[in-house]
Amino acid sequence: MRLLAHSAQPKKGLQEQTYQEHILGVFRRAQANVEEMLLYAQAALVTTFRSIVLWAACFHDLGKIEKENQEVLNGKKKAKHLPVNHVDAGVAYLKERENKLEAAFLVLSHHHGLCSIPKEMDRLFPFRDQAIIDKTDDRLNEYLSLHQREVNLNLDDSQQLNIADGLSRRLALSCLVDADHSDTARYERPDYQGRWEERLKKLDEYVHNAYERNEKSKRNELRNAIYFACRDGDTASPVYYCDSPVGTGKTTAVMAYLLQAAIQKQLRHIIIVLPFTNIITQSVKIYREALVLDGEDPELIVAEHDHQADFSSFEARELAALWNAPIIVTTAVQFFETLGSNNPTRLRKLHELPGSGIFIDECHAAIPTWLWPQAWKWLQNLTMEWGCHLILASGTTGKFWEIGDFIDEPVRIPELVPEELRKQACEYEQKRVELKVTNPTLSHLNSPIAFDTVDDLIDFMLTKEGPRLVIMNTVFSAAFLANRMKKRGLDALHLSTSLTPKDREPIIETIYGRLKRDEKTKKLKYNPDWTLVATSCAEAGLNFSFRNGFAQLRSLQSYLQIDGRVNRDGEYQGSEMWCFTVNDPNLKTHPGFKTSQKVFRQMIEDNLINELNITELVTETLKRELKEDRSEKIEKILKYERSHEYPDVAEICKIIDSDTRLVVMDPEIIRMLENGDKISSIQLIKNSVQVWAQKIDQLGLAPVGGYQEIYRWFDNGYDPEFLGYMKAILELDLIGNTQVLIF
Repeated sequence: MRLLAHSAQPKKGLQEQTYQEHILGVFRRAQANVEEMLLYAQAALVTTFRSIVLWAACFHDLGKIEKENQEVLNGKKKAKHLPVNHVDAGVAYLKERENKLEAAFLVLSHHHGLCSIPKEMDRLFPFRDQAIIDKTDDRLNEYLSLHQREVNLNLDDSQQLNIADGLSRRLALSCLVDADHSDTARYERPDYQGRWEERLKKLDEYVHNAYERNEKSKRNELRNAIYFACRDGDTASPVYYCDSPVGTGKTTAVMAYLLQAAIQKQLRHIIIVLPFTNIITQSVKIYREALVLDGEDPELIVAEHDHQADFSSFEARELAALWNAPIIVTTAVQFFETLGSNNPTRLRKLHELPGSGIFIDECHAAIPTWLWPQAWKWLQNLTMEWGCHLILASGTTGKFWEIGDFIDEPVRIPELVPEELRKQACEYEQKRVELKVTNPTLSHLNSPIAFDTVDDLIDFMLTKEGPRLVIMNTVFSAAFLANRMKKRGLDALHLSTSLTPKDREPIIETIYGRLKRDEKTKKLKYNPDWTLVATSCAEAGLNFSFRNGFAQLRSLQSYLQIDGRVNRDGEYQGSEMWCFTVNDPNLKTHPGFKTSQKVFRQMIEDNLINELNITELVTETLKRELKEDRSEKIEKILKYERSHEYPDVAEICKIIDSDTRLVVMDPEIIRMLENGDKISSIQLIKNSVQVWAQKIDQLGLAPVGGYQEIYRWFDNGYDPEFLGYMKAILELDLIGNTQVLIF
């Protein structure tokens, strides 16, 4: 009987795979992964890292040799799963025969995830499966004999040092998991070239053409000056900060800087991290126009990872979005949750991170305040030990890395934009929009403006000239408000994550079209009396410029960021940015905003909005949020990471406090999945949304045939042009009048 690693998968077009083929394939891929990564590592890490990963790759599937497992793999017996845990044999050999504890831990983790090392060490038999320990120990010599007959690899037999920190251990596991998953799916990583010099030249041309095309205004002169200041900036430090105000061209300016750094430091990738609430489509569009060279596929050169596409099931594994394109645009949710994850499928892409340029845009909104102390440690590790080059950027952030109570060792980060240029930009910014957080005719002095009903809010907004932007705190609230405005005969557009990425694109194009001006008269081409109702997805990364803005009370940082979508180019006189609360019982509250709302309300009541500048406001906000959250979350995640309690780190590191599932909206994509047709992760993501797991159960959504982790929405319950999947929630007859809680 031939030793097999995997049975045939006819639906996937995969033939059976022998044990020899799989082990050699995984070893080759793991070796390639670790060698590429180690080009950027500190010298002290190289030897031990290589040894750990390769020993683990060689013996990760040793237990599949077990006779009972082979009977299933060869089709002699039918079973959904292998009858004997095949991980225990590799763990036993590496831990107890070879004293390779780190390699043994990788083998244990490549299926089950990173466990809590302290809890594991408290067990009678650490790392081992106690239910089969006797069977494994009795048959281990037989497994090894058959393994050596099939596989003969030269391994470094020197002593392995322990890995000191959790991030490095995750990187090691990533090398193994990616090799295993890729070989199982027969996936060959595409070889895309950075071609950084050519891309920088094309970006220069793109910016030059835009400058020549635009009106010669103070704002455009500032944008041009900031671009070249960043493009020609110093790259000596591994970390820089860019605090240029919103609307001053950070998207292209920081990219030019990172391309220069990539040329000088021979970086592998450039990774753009945008806020977890942000739509990344606009940034991707700009990067594809400005950076993709002739003959290249834009989707493969600038990869758009709009929301999570990590799966644990074999069927969906090949759809996982990997960080292997030259330029990756991803969300802060995916980026930071991956850094803290213990899940093998999510960690699969992490080994691509060393040697990358990382741009965390709008860092004030990227992650909750309580996560930054630990996230800062991870980022320092990446820059100091793994050759990453980091840019933190925001027009509305405080310098948390200088706050002693926030960071263990406060540091000063060099500024990317020269001081005089920053000063000019800030002076221009202060004249652009009037911030309005109180109104004695609508509320008590020094308290947020409050409305009793959605109709009261609508009536107030209509007293302000359009075009108007209003940002709501939940997907449901945005859809409810937009729907109410439409029923009243008002001109309203709706933009939120209730729409798939594919369907958000034409809405964004419509918005831009409505905001265009006649080149001669400079007047809006479209009637200005209209309103965009959106969630935080329109908060950053989109070059909208509305006449007036409104934001439901959430956080000071978000309010200031939304302000950047109002009178962005200074084309209006007397623009206002209003903050409000609404007590309508039809709307839903967002539990994740409790602390930020409390602190923002305090700042309004203390009249600090009118007394402090933006940097002082945000820094004071950070200090207050820190005081609120420190004992609850900050100390916990620092402690868990320090003591290697990886499941606890992953749980507390969830930026969005929800368990979501991928729900496909497009019937054609559902048909292709159920027929076993080949589709890319890009196709899947663009035609899907994320829905909370509790809503999946509550609504009784059915899985797509053959995929346990991918679901289908209600027939006729999706509106691609306006409400998205909120059509079904607002029209309860479509889902059997189910009472749905917070969305």
